[in-house]
Amino acid sequence: PRKSMESNPRKSMESNPRKSMESDSDKLLDSAPLLPATSNEVVVGADHGIVTSPSYEFVSGDDNGLAVAVAIEEEEELFLPAALEYDPDSKPPIYKNRRFRLYGMICVVLFIAVVVAAAVGAASGGEKYAPRGAPTTAPTSDETGRIVAIMKGLAGEQVEDEGTPANMARNWILNVDPLELKDFSPNLDQRFLLALFYFATSGNGDDTWLSCGQPDDPNDSSCTYLEQQLTKDGEDHTLVPVEDQVRWLSSAFECDWNGVLCDENDEIIQLELFAQNMTGTFPSELAKLSTLTWIGLAFNEFMGNVPSELADLRRLILIDLHYNMFSGSIPSEIWDMDNLQSLNFGSNFGMTGTIPTSIGRLNALKGLHLFENNFDGSMPTEIGMLTHLAFSRLHTNAFDGTIPTEYGMLTQLRRLDLNYNNFEGTIPSEIGLLTDLDDLRLGPNGIDGTIPDELYNLTNLDFLQIEHTDVSGELSPKVGELTALGQLRLRGNRLEGTIPTEIGLMTTLSLGHFHLNQFTGTMPQEICDITSLDPPYLQTDCFGNPPPVICEASCCEVCCDRATRVCLTQDE
Repeated sequence: PRKSMESNPRKSMESNPRKSMESDSDKLLDSAPLLPATSNEVVVGADHGIVTSPSYEFVSGDDNGLAVAVAIEEEEELFLPAALEYDPDSKPPIYKNRRFRLYGMICVVLFIAVVVAAAVGAASGGEKYAPRGAPTTAPTSDETGRIVAIMKGLAGEQVEDEGTPANMARNWILNVDPLELKDFSPNLDQRFLLALFYFATSGNGDDTWLSCGQPDDPNDSSCTYLEQQLTKDGEDHTLVPVEDQVRWLSSAFECDWNGVLCDENDEIIQLELFAQNMTGTFPSELAKLSTLTWIGLAFNEFMGNVPSELADLRRLILIDLHYNMFSGSIPSEIWDMDNLQSLNFGSNFGMTGTIPTSIGRLNALKGLHLFENNFDGSMPTEIGMLTHLAFSRLHTNAFDGTIPTEYGMLTQLRRLDLNYNNFEGTIPSEIGLLTDLDDLRLGPNGIDGTIPDELYNLTNLDFLQIEHTDVSGELSPKVGELTALGQLRLRGNRLEGTIPTEIGLMTTLSLGHFHLNQFTGTMPQEICDITSLDPPYLQTDCFGNPPPVICEASCCEVCCDRATRVCLTQDE
């Protein structure tokens, strides 16, 4: 017989933690932008996303408030004399006047002289980014010294320590890179730092990335990128090949390397590479890329502590490092990043520490994701200062204390996961003020008391989970006001009385878990008649002699026994 053991709710979690990543966390631009989009601002949602081409700009939002990326079209104005209207009484057009032609020739000569002088000046130090053309000549020994000095300013003396990532990057810039940059090349800093990042995350090149890593021939820049995407059912991830991408540490301009996005000044603003088998500790030198606004490096194998130097990136609006192997606490400096909109350290399984009161300084934050770690302590009341917060997943940690009533101040909140923690006390009635909420998960936890009537004001709820708690009392008929519910998970509590017939008003309900409670009576026919609710997904305590809840097999295919906490199909 098929069995479902309910005695240890933590053990009932998915065996594959990758599958526990709910699909809405992987959508791009999950919510309306916090800041108005202009050509100089990057706007993100609460979760991660990627812009794959630098040939786009963000313009004003659409009807939903989302920033829209449009291709930049450059128009060249042409002067066509033949298009001028003929007038027999007019003087000849000025471009046909002989004196004008003579003066014009003189001006052209002067202009050419000015251009030549400017080019000479640029060669002496005023060069703009121009690495897309042919390589320059190799640097002289004096130039090499100056280049190394610049590298030391970025990475310290380890530039000269053989075998370090900084030393490997130095050697690549000086001896392998076909661009043969000079000490005055404006992209020397960022190209060196990206090379250092590659060597630091690939075992000095011995453990190459999953795709688009360093080529054997630096002039071979083409690659097929394996991009992580959600499966169609939204339950898992798969790798999809993307052709015609550009390798790292190739002869191509670094702004064209896969996962790198630069602004109109050819300065790096985004770095996003998911699931590429990156290893080692996170190189703090990356924080020297001062123009970075976006770091998305989830589903890799980074270890050690999150470097505090990330907080030096004052323009950063997204940090997504979930599903790695980081340990230690969140650096205190992170809580001072007042431009940060999304912070995701979820599924590292080893991060520890408490959430300080200084979290209230993250006043631009829209996404806070710390799930599946070992954080503990109480949730500070300053959480209520994050008035732009839209998504917060804090499940599967060791948080304790009461759930702050200040959550009721977060009126833009759409998802709140507090399950699989050690919270106690009652469910705050203030949560009923969060009328945009569509996903609320409050248990397993140690909370008790009754379900407050204010919770039934959340008419946009699609998912409600209050499981394995000490919540008691009767389930109010007002629960029927949650007509948008798709899943109602109430198993493992101390709820009593009869199951309300008003649940039948939830015409889109696909799952109803009422088992392992103290309910009595008969499963209402109105619930059995919900066409979207298949019998295996409606479960109650209908085993026993007599059964606490009567439910026919045509309605409740699975019945549970309170005494043994075992659930079986009725034909077993």
